Amino acid sequence: MKRDVHLPNFEDQNKLAFLIFNIFTPDECQQWIELSEQRGYSPATVNIGGGMLQLMTDFRNSDRCMIDDVAMARTLFQRIESFLPQT
Repeated sequence: MKRDVHLPNFEDQNKLAFLIFNIFTPDECQQWIELSEQRGYSPATVNIGGGMLQLMTDFRNSDRCMIDDVAMARTLFQRIESFLPQT
């Protein structure tokens, strides 16, 4: 199921935003949670250009776990592709 999201800021008026529900099954969600907890989290940095990253907690104050998985990316794209604009 897809639901459009209204973006309140004027500069975002012509931007696309929506939510898609139930892309992953509860079991798949649990598997991703467990994998992320096994790998661990680190502070989320900000790309400041020139290949440099900086910790800026006033802008982004969270931890993250980055997982590069081609098969999962392919599965995710296949599940959401029909919701994406064709342009």
